Amino acid sequence: MDIPIGLPEAANDRACDKLARQVLGPRRASVFPVPCRPAVYAPDYDTALNINEKITGKRIFRATWGIIPRMRQVDEILQADPKAIGIVREAHPEVLFWGLNKKAPMAFYKKDTAGEAERLEVLQRVYPQAGELFCAIRKNFPRKEAAADDFVDALAAAVTGLVGGDRLKTLPPSPKHDKRGLPMEMVYFLP
Repeated sequence: MDIPIGLPEAANDRACDKLARQVLGPRRASVFPVPCRPAVYAPDYDTALNINEKITGKRIFRATWGIIPRMRQVDEILQADPKAIGIVREAHPEVLFWGLNKKAPMAFYKKDTAGEAERLEVLQRVYPQAGELFCAIRKNFPRKEAAADDFVDALAAAVTGLVGGDRLKTLPPSPKHDKRGLPMEMVYFLP
């Protein structure tokens, strides 16, 4: 899932984020700084911003605050059910495409027509039915519920899980765990 798993307690020491930025080259900006755990559990944006800035020296983007409730939810679920660790795994869409594209980052921005076409081409090379699935998804879900690039990203995760199975790789290859025992990794698959 495209939600950070394994939260830093202090300054962001997630090697997976640093490695993802390195391998993604022109798409590196899509990997946002993950807030520290105390900020993720803050009651509101201003408090989270102050906590994160005090602990890590970095601000929290407003867009990041928008997914913090999901980050908190995943963090709570994985802490409550350790059996889910290793089943529910972090995947960044651009890292997924990098892996599916034989370790080459996407050339175009995902919201552009060329970016959508490029990503669908990569998915269809690995899973030929991907184009049909994308068309069916777009037909059956109103655009107000999600943008086309969100569907392409979700399809990348589904295809990676389906074709990768137990052959998934991680950034970094030997991930560290946070203080709660959750892995700080991003999965991908090399066809």
